[in-house]
Amino acid sequence: MSNTLGQRKIDKRGPPPVPDASKRLRLNDDGSPLHTPPPHLPAVDVIVPAHNCESTIEDALSSAYFQSYCGLISILVYDDCSSDDTAARVSSFVKNHPDTPCRRIKLVAPTTDEPGGAGFARNSASKAGTSPILVLLDSDDVMMRQRVEKQVAVLTQMEDSKAKRTIVGCNFYREPEGSTQHYTNWANTLTPERIYLEQFRELTLLQPTWCLHRARFEELDGYTTSALSVAGETEVELKLAEDLRFWHAHLSSPPSFLVTTPTPEPLLMYRHLEGMSQSSRTSPKLLMNLRLKSFESRVLNKDKWKNGFAVWGAGRDGKNFVKNISVELRKNIRVMVDVDEKKINAKFYFNRDLNVKIPIAHFSSLQRGGDYESLPVVVCVAMYRTDGKLEENVSTIERKEGDDFWHFF
Repeated sequence: MSNTLGQRKIDKRGPPPVPDASKRLRLNDDGSPLHTPPPHLPAVDVIVPAHNCESTIEDALSSAYFQSYCGLISILVYDDCSSDDTAARVSSFVKNHPDTPCRRIKLVAPTTDEPGGAGFARNSASKAGTSPILVLLDSDDVMMRQRVEKQVAVLTQMEDSKAKRTIVGCNFYREPEGSTQHYTNWANTLTPERIYLEQFRELTLLQPTWCLHRARFEELDGYTTSALSVAGETEVELKLAEDLRFWHAHLSSPPSFLVTTPTPEPLLMYRHLEGMSQSSRTSPKLLMNLRLKSFESRVLNKDKWKNGFAVWGAGRDGKNFVKNISVELRKNIRVMVDVDEKKINAKFYFNRDLNVKIPIAHFSSLQRGGDYESLPVVVCVAMYRTDGKLEENVSTIERKEGDDFWHFF
């Protein structure tokens, strides 16, 4: 993958092994951590939603229990109506790891008769705790030994007002190695600037890497569909894409900040189970429409965009953007631009069902002296797929990214 916009470094030594739990902390004879939490370190709640994860939950809990962090860690597991032995595995782990001055584990029993989804489970787990800092962990993932220590350090080194409005992420590696390679490389190499500027394309900080203040989580009402939803969503769909909904709720409530730990080594093993993740059950159309609704609210409704804008890309993604945008804002599209001579020679994009006729021009018409030199631009062509050519072309139109120019795909 070519990233001509700058990359942060990533540890090239490959994924670290999951350490032997007994070697992570100095232990008492009963296996409990030896130390007492220093008073200056904030307490942390590790939030674990669990549903039918009997084969992985114990690894996840061990990785949270045997962290290097010397402060209090409370591990809060919500069993979302599992039909396998998940609850029994967690209960056994709790029994074998009694509370200590610096570690606590709690299994939160289901409060409904049917699974409520990952967002509901995280909300339920968080309500069982009181610690000022939350660390998210999926039941099939494994935290590296220093994850909590390093992420909490990022927050405690900030001014308190900023820390309480920040999501901290970290690098990760996939298991099996090589799964979703393009996404993994992209997410692990984004610079701080790109983490912000590519926020509408994807989650630039993966949800299972999140660490944030409880105050921010509760200010946004946790995972709620009221923050971001689209018309016609089914009951099942409303339980999906909880990470994307929270992400845009956070960014829609400024001041809001996104940062990652400054260390290049992965702090999370992110397991890939083919067809088993909630994200694999979420339709691309739903994800795009949620992103688009946030983009409309936070960008397209600004005055400089309401006076007209250009869509870069007259192919599939550009047309999908046009089709799914609200009727009122669609009227503000002045032109679609492209590099493909066949599309340009067609002169217009017609869609009779939508009563749409939009001119198509070469992207150079957005440059200084061109017919559309003053228009804001949304780029609807995937980044990092053209060996840098797209990014090179975009740089010639002299727009300010994050203001009058955004990447959407």
